[in-house]
Amino acid sequence: MIALIILGGVLYKIILGGKKTDEGEEGLAWTSVTAHIFVPPQQRQAYIDLKQANAGKDLQKNPEIMQALRKTLMHRAIYQIPLVLDLQTQGPSSDKLYKKGMITDDFHGKYKQMKLYFDEEFPEVAQEANMLTPGWGEAIWQQANQMYQAKKLQTERVKKEERAANGFIDDDESFVVRDPPPTAAPHGQQPKKL
Repeated sequence: MIALIILGGVLYKIILGGKKTDEGEEGLAWTSVTAHIFVPPQQRQAYIDLKQANAGKDLQKNPEIMQALRKTLMHRAIYQIPLVLDLQTQGPSSDKLYKKGMITDDFHGKYKQMKLYFDEEFPEVAQEANMLTPGWGEAIWQQANQMYQAKKLQTERVKKEERAANGFIDDDESFVVRDPPPTAAPHGQQPKKL
């Protein structure tokens, strides 16, 4: 995986001719337009908005609001799991590639922003979870990861079933159309192959 990233960086430098300067990346018009900026998921703001809309209300006397806050907080955590996984897998290698000049300042900055964001987000979500249900803060990220992984497996299984229903064999990521089933034939005759 790291070799592919390094190879991609080398090809980028050779083919597109980008040159590293003190100001950043030159040679590509689209780098300034599509800068790699980390944007927190919308679910974070949805939780904050819901909490602010219900500020001043006694949550113990309003179980439906409490339940809505719990659900929204869990969605906030679940939708951040892919970002956490990306940060864990790509973050360390981005530092190495950046030091070698193989990725742009913008791209490397995205991972730095993500790290700073999660340094604050992890304890904030845990604190909010403990406020809603004492002791939940210790388990919310683990539960969110389990729910994310279960949903991911379910989505993959559904896609695989859809491909199989359409006649594709999906053994090694190569898709081969299998022979269609024979059509029904009248009694005593051989079925026809399509």
